[in-house]
Amino acid sequence: MTREADHGDEYSNGRSLFVVSADGAGLTELAETWPDADDPEWSPSGDVITYCEHYSGRGGGPSGDIYTINVDGTGRTEIFAESSADRWPTWSPDGAQVAVAGRTMKQPYPRQSGVWLLDADGGNHRLLVRGGTTPAWRPGYSEPAVVEAVPTPADGPRLAFVAGSDRGHDLFTVRPDGSGLRQVTDLGGVSGPAWSPNHRRLAFAADGDVYVVRSDGTHLQRVVHRFYSNGDLAWSPDGRSIAWTVRRALGTVTLATGRLEYTKLPLSWAYDPEFSPDGQWIAVGEREEATKPERGIAVFRVHGRRHLAMLTHLPGSESQPSWSGNGRRLLFVREDGGTTVIMSMRTDGTALRRVVGTPALDALPVWAPNGGRFAYYSDGPAPFGSSPHPGIWAKGDGSAPGLSVLNRSVSDLDW
Repeated sequence: MTREADHGDEYSNGRSLFVVSADGAGLTELAETWPDADDPEWSPSGDVITYCEHYSGRGGGPSGDIYTINVDGTGRTEIFAESSADRWPTWSPDGAQVAVAGRTMKQPYPRQSGVWLLDADGGNHRLLVRGGTTPAWRPGYSEPAVVEAVPTPADGPRLAFVAGSDRGHDLFTVRPDGSGLRQVTDLGGVSGPAWSPNHRRLAFAADGDVYVVRSDGTHLQRVVHRFYSNGDLAWSPDGRSIAWTVRRALGTVTLATGRLEYTKLPLSWAYDPEFSPDGQWIAVGEREEATKPERGIAVFRVHGRRHLAMLTHLPGSESQPSWSGNGRRLLFVREDGGTTVIMSMRTDGTALRRVVGTPALDALPVWAPNGGRFAYYSDGPAPFGSSPHPGIWAKGDGSAPGLSVLNRSVSDLDW
């Protein structure tokens, strides 16, 4: 149980975990859990307790992290800490796993709130149900193994994506057929991955810095310290610079020299920049204000006069643009009334068509380097049967999608 501890004063008393016999005898405080202990639950073996340290913080809102502690008060260990309020840990009947409700309230992981599953030692984090809360295990129940035939696309350049890891969110790569999964970083807090044009290196953001790393995880290099971005990174087609947006400006770093430049944009707020294959244009999602949804997709010239064209004016909002390999089409996400679909259009804003639309979340579209296929994240049902297969999918024009990675915690994607 938890109760107010005796130490502290009238202004600073907090709560600790206590253990007590069923007859009320032997009340003992686990002092290492003071002052924010909440939501305790015994492990099935009876020798470990999981609990939440629930407090006010991280921007003034409620926050919480999940810990385990031995019943004698030793071995306090943090096992789960997403970027906001994590609550209600519950043990699996066999004691091997813990389910928690993780509620992420800020960028870059705004869609990662829900029920998470992790190993009892804190490893192997994965998002189980988006939007879920207060999980509870069915006593004595074990999930039967189900094997379904899942079509896979042909091999090609590796996909890079950010997903849940033991440290929070990290960078992974995988072949489009789902084989060769590789964790590239072990930093936590990773977002916005972008492949170099030769597919040998990756740029990404982590904890306010920009890094470059080889695709095998070696030669990690920080190239920008304390940058502030509205969204993803974009690697220029000539390989010489990396770009991002900051409110009404385009930021770039020249890799050879480390020189930083900021150029004012003819937009209110720009998000998720994407270079055209020839390097002459950048596509972005644009907002009137930071707190409002994207109102459309815009393109502007990189050099010379800042010619600007708004390509979409649809109901709802549009975001996450991606150029095809030949520079003739753009993929983007449209959201209206809580429903998301992936759409395609010519780079002059004509020939709009929906290319992916399931009953759930469809997002993060990226073209393959050769432009023949594209990948995306989807929460929705598989096109072959009724069972959902949340994760990364790859699709070509006129062909059925193929599941590449089964993982609900994907938050960023590049190909």
